[in-house]
Amino acid sequence: MNYKRDHIGLPNKTTPPGYAEAVPYDPAAESFDPLGTLRVVGSALRRYKLLVFSVVVATLAMVATYIIVWPSTYQAEVALIASAERDAERDNFYSTWAVFRRNQINDEIVLFGSGPVLKEVVEDLGLTYDDVYHPPLRYAAYLWSESALGKAWRDFKDWVYPSEPSPFALSEQEIEVGRAVKNFRDGVSVEQVGNSNVGLLVVRASTPRVHEMANAVAETYLRQRRETFKEEAMQAYTSLKTEVEKAHEELTLVERQMEQYFTENDMLLMFEKDKIVIGHFETLQAMHTQANRDLAAMKTELEANGVLLATVSQEVLSARQVQKSPVYAAYEQQIAELMVNRQILSERYQQSSPEIQDMDNRLAALQQQMAETTADRTTVSSVVRSAEYETLAARQRELQVKIAAKETEVAQLADEIVEKRVEIDKIPLKMKISHDLGRTHQALERKYLLLLERLMTASVSAATAASAPATLRIIEWAVPPEKPIAPNKKMLVIAGTILGLLAGTALAVLLDIRVGVLTNGRLSRRRGFATIYATVRSNASIAPHILTRG
Repeated sequence: MNYKRDHIGLPNKTTPPGYAEAVPYDPAAESFDPLGTLRVVGSALRRYKLLVFSVVVATLAMVATYIIVWPSTYQAEVALIASAERDAERDNFYSTWAVFRRNQINDEIVLFGSGPVLKEVVEDLGLTYDDVYHPPLRYAAYLWSESALGKAWRDFKDWVYPSEPSPFALSEQEIEVGRAVKNFRDGVSVEQVGNSNVGLLVVRASTPRVHEMANAVAETYLRQRRETFKEEAMQAYTSLKTEVEKAHEELTLVERQMEQYFTENDMLLMFEKDKIVIGHFETLQAMHTQANRDLAAMKTELEANGVLLATVSQEVLSARQVQKSPVYAAYEQQIAELMVNRQILSERYQQSSPEIQDMDNRLAALQQQMAETTADRTTVSSVVRSAEYETLAARQRELQVKIAAKETEVAQLADEIVEKRVEIDKIPLKMKISHDLGRTHQALERKYLLLLERLMTASVSAATAASAPATLRIIEWAVPPEKPIAPNKKMLVIAGTILGLLAGTALAVLLDIRVGVLTNGRLSRRRGFATIYATVRSNASIAPHILTRG
């Protein structure tokens, strides 16, 4: 039969009118059918549940492998603030001494992660490859290179393509440091906070010590920056010092030529220095004359003081101690005792009795002996030097010391006068040539003074370069992180589960389409040489019977 239907059930242009269609025209077949797609997906999931489950398990196993093998990533941040691009007051302050250096903000950001900074941090903190940040692909390559299979592959390549040992080959330690620095750089970045001048130095690493690394990076960069500027200032100082010495040598050569010229022409007092020398010479002469006068006056006073000193007694009696004689005191005591005894006897005897008379005789004898004895005597006397004599002696010694000092001063002044006299006699030798040499001298002197001024500026710059403010300043140091920022185990498990379900569902649908059961939709969309005229459904639970005609 020549009348056929196409594979989607639409009437063929060659179909004669009046003939009924084997498959009725369905406009919905030309558009996407969500319900039909869901039915297909649901059917595929029911048929390949084990496949979907296996894909999900494989995906989760890959996620677990990643969590176990890949190290955790910690992050620390150092808050920075950038100086304003234009600060007229600061620029005017530093413009005189040239100690302030400004880098572009973008350059500062790049330099924070420069090799010298990171290498110093790695060496100071003793960091290894396991401590720094690990980019996923590079870490995968590292795991491959460190695995037994990777080493065997390298050995095989070396066996196939042997290479000669290089004298510039790096040691294992250098390779380890280079690998650590390279991966460390990937974990260092500077991020701007909005549109402000505040930025964050973000450092990521595989160790909780990331805050130490972040602080060390910031501190090391700023210190290396100061050292770099200081080194530049010292280089400028050294170069300027060399030029100053050259200019001084040229100036000295011209002055020597001028000296020879003015000496030959007997020209004096051309320079202020010579005037100062002559003025100093006159001052020395005046001082020498005055010193001689003072010395003569001191000697005259010394002679007069010596005369007075010879006429003054050296010692005088300063004190005398007088006390009663002990013999006289004994007589007094005996007389007192006899008088007491006489008083006692007078109470018992009469005045004319022999006892009283005997007592009176004894008293009279003792009184006579006491009268013949001296009552007081001098026991201690002190003799001291005369105060007047001591004053004159002290003045004598003082004058002798002053005279000795003054004589030394006079001798020194005489020597200085002789020296200055020699200099004054040489003044004609120091006169310079008048016109051409003077003009050359002025030019070289201006050059020398200009270089000397620049040298002073470079010296101040070298001394203060270490304190020059940086474009970026630290306003907040990094603190220890509470937990790693990656991997996020919960999110990875959820994402792995979802990804496994999607992949398993897609694989199930593909298998169902490739090896699935026969349905009306598939029959209506099939391609082949047979034409479908109708489908008959006898029961929903029984597969449809297909009528075809070849």
